Amino acid sequence: MRRILIITSLYPNRINSSRGIFVKEQVEKLKMDNEVVVFATENSRMNSYEVFYKDDIEVHQTRINIPRFILSPFFYFFSVRKNLLKLLSNYDPDVIHIHDYKHMPEIFTLSFLLCKENIKKSVITFHNSRQLFDSHFSVRWFYLTTLKYALNKFPKIIVVSKKVRELILPFSNKPSKINVIGNGVSKDFPKIMNTDLIKYLPKPNSSYKIISVGNLVKSKGFDLLIEVVTKLNSEGHDVELAVIGEGIEKDNLENLIINNSMKKRIRLLGRVNHYIVMNLYTHYNAFVLPSWSETFGIVYLEAMLSRIPVIGVEGEGIDGVIVDGENGFLVERNSVIDLEKTILKMMYSDNIEKITENGFNKVNQDHLLENVIEQIEKVYEK
Repeated sequence: MRRILIITSLYPNRINSSRGIFVKEQVEKLKMDNEVVVFATENSRMNSYEVFYKDDIEVHQTRINIPRFILSPFFYFFSVRKNLLKLLSNYDPDVIHIHDYKHMPEIFTLSFLLCKENIKKSVITFHNSRQLFDSHFSVRWFYLTTLKYALNKFPKIIVVSKKVRELILPFSNKPSKINVIGNGVSKDFPKIMNTDLIKYLPKPNSSYKIISVGNLVKSKGFDLLIEVVTKLNSEGHDVELAVIGEGIEKDNLENLIINNSMKKRIRLLGRVNHYIVMNLYTHYNAFVLPSWSETFGIVYLEAMLSRIPVIGVEGEGIDGVIVDGENGFLVERNSVIDLEKTILKMMYSDNIEKITENGFNKVNQDHLLENVIEQIEKVYEK
């Protein structure tokens, strides 16, 4: 039995119980054959540190008020140093698995905080690469410089998609240490009665019902989806849309719905418990997320496992898992025309049951959580 320490900035917290749920699910699965402790950081206005048990998992939660950009590694360093080093000394893990989303400050800072012996037994999973390109030039230079330094210090790297591998490959001195292991989904989730789902369920009518899930940010493409659903209804197609998530674009999306007189057709459901979402998919006809910032996108897998057809975006992390026209559909990035055309193709396809079944089989064969854990444990053993 190994002692595994998970260091992560992705983990459910008081405000968002679904944040990093895929990391928590990995922890729960690993814990079946290993001893696992979690050291989780959460960006907060107030600094604090507490240790608690949640679902029989020991969690060390550090809340940090981290400024953006160049100062963030230093704030992270001084905020976590004392408690992390104490935990490392007391727990003495066999494996340190770092789940990283921001890259800066975590990886750069941890490359200094961890001693050589701890570095040797460390594994990093990259879940995102957005900051490589989304930041200001000066910040991007600092980010890429620190990323390259940190990448070359750690011996084992996991990335969640080929897209992420391609993006970080130029900064690695040893490509062979980069392993592509996608996220996994579990079939074992609590089944919830329809009476408890009632406020999230679509109306019991003959309309074509689309569900979409994600943070309400520009790059998720919800504005495009709303525009397309509006257009489809104006052309005589009976389509409804439910969007699950919270974020900075909420007000803009609400105004877009109101301005298009679509309040009866399009609903923003807000943040919803993950297990409720897992129970909702089967009540909808399709899942559509035209996001151009997905390095993997576990919500596509959840929908495919629920046997509903899905639409993703070409060239994103889900491309390759979704094969267009075979087990789902892919659209051009930022294209209202292509998105409308593909939704119509999906709605009226004579082959949709076969495509949906292929999607279910793809997830069942390659992306169940237990299979992902097996691959991760092989990396631990290298």
